[in-house]
Amino acid sequence: MIKSEDQLAAEMRRLRRLNHALIKHARAGEIDEVHECLKEGEINFKDAYGWTALLWATYRNDKEMVALLVEKGATSTIKDNQDWPALCMAATLGFFEVAEILLTDRVANINIKGNGELTPLMMASAVGNLDMVQLLLKKKARPNQQSSRGLTALMKACEKGHLPVIITLLFYGASIAIKDKDGKTAMNWARRRQHTVIVDLLKDWPGVPSIKRVGLSPLDWAKENLKEEVVELLEDWKEQATPKCTTDMRKVQTGNTVTDLDCVWAEDLAGGDSCDECQRHGLRRAWYGQSLGVYLCEFCLQKPAEAS
Repeated sequence: MIKSEDQLAAEMRRLRRLNHALIKHARAGEIDEVHECLKEGEINFKDAYGWTALLWATYRNDKEMVALLVEKGATSTIKDNQDWPALCMAATLGFFEVAEILLTDRVANINIKGNGELTPLMMASAVGNLDMVQLLLKKKARPNQQSSRGLTALMKACEKGHLPVIITLLFYGASIAIKDKDGKTAMNWARRRQHTVIVDLLKDWPGVPSIKRVGLSPLDWAKENLKEEVVELLEDWKEQATPKCTTDMRKVQTGNTVTDLDCVWAEDLAGGDSCDECQRHGLRRAWYGQSLGVYLCEFCLQKPAEAS
């Protein structure tokens, strides 16, 4: 049966009331009522402020509600009228468990840009939330992503003086050479705020590839160069800091010479020395020829030598 215009208008008003009720119940933490509203309501409906039920649940740190809404298909990348997506909100407020749930959304974007074009990692770094920073980095947040002003997570942490966060970012490959739109580096931000300890750290920082080349993990370097209380904060990073390597005999071609070489496959050379053969930049994984002391990308190597 075809509905009349009046019937259609009445139906639209009913659904709109239902959607507003969904927002109201999510904001109040009334999960049973939200269940009922979701039978017909629009899960990503926005109120006058651009807030969805998921944004309200995130703001309230309501883990059960957030889990329900994500399970039912709420979109975590939707932003409010001030460009705040749920993950940026959770990262700023330090809602660790909510952030974990949001990252299970099938369309979740860990590098989404929110208010001020800042990513969740930049926001967590700015407030000094080490646990959140570690979570985001382990989930493959990009440490060197820049905002519209050219800011990075490292710059935000240096500005605020959050030393443990700074060290963690460095271990995951945050670059001290990147400049913002005004030509300032992370060291400039630290110096501007008179964080002398951080300035000294950045001056002495050798970079992850250099540390690994002398047979150390970044955590080993920290234990030799940093205060014990900082190292304790970084212990959770130990598994990530330890290089995952496999050794193999490889036929290495450098120029016109082919050499049998005992090579180590080195993961996560974050920060990126270039391949010593082809000079490609941004090298993150490489074969390290121990006797030659060179790092070579997989394109500069032939297939592994056959076992004798």
